[in-house]
Amino acid sequence: MENKKYLFSYGTLKQKEIQKILLGTDVKMRAATLPDWRLYEDVDQYYFIKPEAGYQVGGCILDLTKEQFWVIDQWEDIPSYTRMKVTVESKGQLVENVYIYVRPGSEGTPVLNPGLSGHSKETDLATARLFRERLDGTERLPFADVYLLLPCTIHAALGNFRLHDGFSDDFIRQYPDSHSRSSLGMADLMVVNEHSSPIQKCPVFIRLQPDGRAIVTIALPAAVLSTFELGNVHVSQEQTAPAAPMEEWLASYNLKLNGKIGTVIFSQVELKEQDIQRLAGGGVRTDVNVNEIQYAYSKVYYTDSTIIAVAAEFEDDYQVRMRDQIPVIAYMEGVFYP
Repeated sequence: MENKKYLFSYGTLKQKEIQKILLGTDVKMRAATLPDWRLYEDVDQYYFIKPEAGYQVGGCILDLTKEQFWVIDQWEDIPSYTRMKVTVESKGQLVENVYIYVRPGSEGTPVLNPGLSGHSKETDLATARLFRERLDGTERLPFADVYLLLPCTIHAALGNFRLHDGFSDDFIRQYPDSHSRSSLGMADLMVVNEHSSPIQKCPVFIRLQPDGRAIVTIALPAAVLSTFELGNVHVSQEQTAPAAPMEEWLASYNLKLNGKIGTVIFSQVELKEQDIQRLAGGGVRTDVNVNEIQYAYSKVYYTDSTIIAVAAEFEDDYQVRMRDQIPVIAYMEGVFYP
């Protein structure tokens, strides 16, 4: 059972037809309820849940392998949804360490007559088939993505990448497949803040694939940009984690914490130590046994102008060590943007 992860589903994933499309099989389920949470519907008619005393959400616990969970993470379009652990009730017993998907920052309206989702069943099935088709059409990356986090300015970003407003479907229609595919076979929602200062710093995530290609994602303030495929990337400048506390380190860059703390979902199982050194040009300083990392969490500190991933906090059942603060490299599937 070491390979099993438990997910509480309150929506479309309860449908066996959806499970078979997404995972190629249906999965073991058991009825459950999540106390002190309430079901909401967002403006796009997708359901999400929020803590609310006195209410409960009905659903099912799904038994998933970590490989199946990877697919579901893509289906839930992290970071639109993010994962957290809760305790649910099933057959009169409490079940701990069960994952749920939540939608950070959404307000929505309470669902008074819940179905499986705010969409019709036919729409859900069609969406699942299209997702699976796109996922199968992409080159499968190693089990999760590998990112290098590098500093950048908005001015440099705007000068080197073509930016387009619009939704993923529009982006896919406008660009050939080699440019429209992200790790889940879709481009992300891309909205550029026109009022962003050109001198603000922003993170650049460089995802390296096994064949040496690199996918670069730039996260501008108030913007989520799509990914663009580039040639081989060589990181020549050695960067190491700061020894000072995070607040002091941020102050050295004239940045301040704004109090928001989010979650980054980590996952990595097959990357080798020599690959890490190759990816960062030998500049990575880390004490990670990468073959033991499966699912873990890290704090994300939001500043007034950028996002810094720091202080990895791994689950107790994995013996993984990292240096206290590593803003340079992270193993990410998705970033929760403010």
